[in-house]
Amino acid sequence: MAVMRAPPARRGIFLLLSICWLLALPTLARGSTLVELRERIAQGTPDEIVRQLQALPLAELERGVGQANNFYEQGWLELGLIQRTTSGAQQSEALRRWRRIWAGHPATALLAKPAAPSASPPGPVGTLGVVLPLSGPFQPQGEAVLAGVKAALRRERQSGEAVPRLVVFDSQKGTMAALLTQAAEQGVEFLLGPLLLDTLRALRQSGPTLPLLALNRLPEGGFPGYQLDLASDQELAQLVRLMSRQGHHAILVLAAADREWVEPLVALLPELALQTGVRFIVPGRVGATPARVQRQLRHWLGVQESEQRRAELQRITANRYRFSPRVKQDFDAVLLIVDAEQGRILKPLLNFMVAPDLPVYVSSHVFSTERGAVPRDDLEGVFFCDLPFRLRHFGAQADRAAFFALGLDAARIYRQLSRFRPGGGGVFSGETGRLRLGADNRFRRSLPCARLGGGQPVILTEPD
Repeated sequence: MAVMRAPPARRGIFLLLSICWLLALPTLARGSTLVELRERIAQGTPDEIVRQLQALPLAELERGVGQANNFYEQGWLELGLIQRTTSGAQQSEALRRWRRIWAGHPATALLAKPAAPSASPPGPVGTLGVVLPLSGPFQPQGEAVLAGVKAALRRERQSGEAVPRLVVFDSQKGTMAALLTQAAEQGVEFLLGPLLLDTLRALRQSGPTLPLLALNRLPEGGFPGYQLDLASDQELAQLVRLMSRQGHHAILVLAAADREWVEPLVALLPELALQTGVRFIVPGRVGATPARVQRQLRHWLGVQESEQRRAELQRITANRYRFSPRVKQDFDAVLLIVDAEQGRILKPLLNFMVAPDLPVYVSSHVFSTERGAVPRDDLEGVFFCDLPFRLRHFGAQADRAAFFALGLDAARIYRQLSRFRPGGGGVFSGETGRLRLGADNRFRRSLPCARLGGGQPVILTEPD
């Protein structure tokens, strides 16, 4: 399925008039014009001017900066443009330059305010917006999230709770700026989504004027809202901790080739090695066909060398021997970061070439396939960590189950955001795991871990 981070001890650099403080302000129901903005600058309060700047279309704001303006108008327009078109370190530097140039401008009083959290818990929400891909290649995932959101709201309604009006937007139709305008016109007070990474970046660039819970994470940071996601980095970290607790500290890593999602996980292994003391051996990337996988395993496991020694011994002695290949002894467990098709090839080959009792840890991707459930006999005995919802509904369509669970949690947790402090207290036991809010306003997931036994997950550890 990220927020602007104010440097913790530098209260003088408030990057951040904008996204950090503005998101806590109510939004205008309709767009603004330059004429209205100039009237507000002449007569309104600083907070009213900020709201008007946020509602002004970006193209109109850029046009206004280049016009003949008085001292007050030009300062406000340039400040608004910085907020709408920059982020992170670039925005911090731009704001410092603005303060030097516009010393004495009324807007400097806003920059002197302590920065509010970059994502602010909403009050009671009467209209809830949802932004999901409801057309295009990711439509199935978007529809699964929406089904989860609706199921959560239906459950609340049945229990007698007040349920907000739901307004649904397709993130694949129109620009994010236009979508935000539509949301404001329809009275949306809080937004769930977007789900796709490119729409998150487009939303950040547009300068959102609504509090929101994104359903993905922005890896580079700087996203102005809360984040709840299904990224596998947290799952992998927990799986490595399980290896360490079970006494396995030399791990052969077999990772899929030509899979975009694999490389960030492999890149995370050195950091996890430092944290846990686990050593990872990464010989290469696993091929796609059974024949290629078998050749690679024979080489990586040392089977070829063992067979060559047997052949040489037979040549020298002219005798034949009963022979079992000797596998390399420099690892005590295997980690598979592969998809379902490769998982069903690799695990039986490992059983045959090494030993069926060799500990094998897998990412939950091995249970996700568009061709139906993976035969469980092929994966018998593997260790893995996964969403509570998927473990309870094991064998169901794995991808749909995960995104449905994401929708369930999103529709429940946004009401409880006031319980959380970034990097501090507050725990939510949800369908995607036990959730805590990180210092960057991204929810961290703690997962149950299990062993596949008799075709069913046997829970080994509960979420922390």
